[in-house]
Amino acid sequence: MVLSGSCGRDVRLTGETLRDVTVHTVSHYGVTLDEQAAPEQVAFVLLRAIRDDFLATSEAQREEAVARLYDVAAADAIGGLGGKGLTRLETLYQVIHQWTPTVAYYARDLEEDWEKARPRLLRTRSQTTKSGKAEAEEVQVLTELADPTADANARVVLVMGMVRERNHWRVKALAFAPSRRSIRAQPAVESEPRT
Repeated sequence: MVLSGSCGRDVRLTGETLRDVTVHTVSHYGVTLDEQAAPEQVAFVLLRAIRDDFLATSEAQREEAVARLYDVAAADAIGGLGGKGLTRLETLYQVIHQWTPTVAYYARDLEEDWEKARPRLLRTRSQTTKSGKAEAEEVQVLTELADPTADANARVVLVMGMVRERNHWRVKALAFAPSRRSIRAQPAVESEPRT
């Protein structure tokens, strides 16, 4: 579906391909993101897709990486944000297409292999949140990212907000922890992710 220019719409989206997504089981980078997949596994696929998007050398590679970003998105949670008169598809586009630019500066520090990425991902305890009439289980997955110039004071902690949607963990939001440079003293995590 391609958005045409119309009153009340964000003109920056004119001509962009808007897509919808329904959360379902997917497999990327040797990891199956089904109902048993841990939030850390979803975070790995997200970060790997961001890396692939950033380092893409062709439009086809970039499109493949972006498709994977949509596959790990909490589509209902994100699509329901729809502020400023945006439709579900416009909201999905605006949120998901900001993930790579948000993390791009640190993209080369993102692991390409699940076994190497796993120890760098830390999950907080799950919480039940209420949004309107519905309740949702949410967690955060944190990872430290090194500054490309090797400045130890420029390390950051990326926080990936996850929500259980249609019995699958999916990404709701990304942000940097404003006052943290390390995840070492983080609250206890739940169970270890499956391998």
